[in-house]
Order: sequence, then structure tokens, then C-alpha cells
Amino acid sequence: MMKEAKERITVTVDADLLRRLDAVAAARGDSRSAVLERLLGNAIGEDEVFLKAMENPITRAVAQAVTSSPALIESIARLVGEQMSTGDAEEIREVMAEQAKRGAGRRGSRSKKSGRLAGEGA
Repeated sequence: MMKEAKERITVTVDADLLRRLDAVAAARGDSRSAVLERLLGNAIGEDEVFLKAMENPITRAVAQAVTSSPALIESIARLVGEQMSTGDAEEIREVMAEQAKRGAGRRGSRSKKSGRLAGEGA
């Protein structure tokens, strides 16, 4: 079985994160590349699910409502036993708002393409 060619990329990371990566690679007997590829492979699926969820108008509306206020986010965190600063809550609110906006755009562009394709056969 032939191995698929791999692409070489350049990544800039924080020095502390690089030290942690090297420590994990050394402990596992792996290269940096092997650890990064495994971590990316595991984590990218989660991001894909999240991004897909933000394309759904109902999920997006709920996420926007829940994250509309840093105080609400802090309250939810306390309910589930987590500690969160106002800065952390504000960062979550900003990220969710941006992702919801992008999700709406992705869904809108896909709907326009689908509509054009459906109308072409008529």
C-alpha cells in the first residue's frame, strides 16, 4: 500500500507551547510532526462539528442568546462548577458571536448555490 504524500507547512507557536510539544514528543518517542498531526487529527473534528452547528439557524440563535452576556456565561459556569473570569467570559462571547456570524454567511452562500442549481433545471 502506497503512503500518501504529506504537505510541509510552517507554523509559528508560543515558546512555552513548543516546550510542551517537545516534552510530549520526547515522552512518546515521537517527532514534533507526528504529535502535531495526531493532535490536529483529533481536534479538527471537534471544530468541524462546532462550525457546522453554527450554520444551523436555531443552534446559532441559542448560542447567541446564551453568550450575549459575559455575566450570563459566568453564571452558567458557576452552575456547572467552573470558575471563570469576566475576561474569559467576554472572550467566549466574542468568539461565539464571530463564529455565529461566519456560520450564517456559510449557510447563506450554500443556500444561494443550492437555489441557483435547483432553478437551473426549471
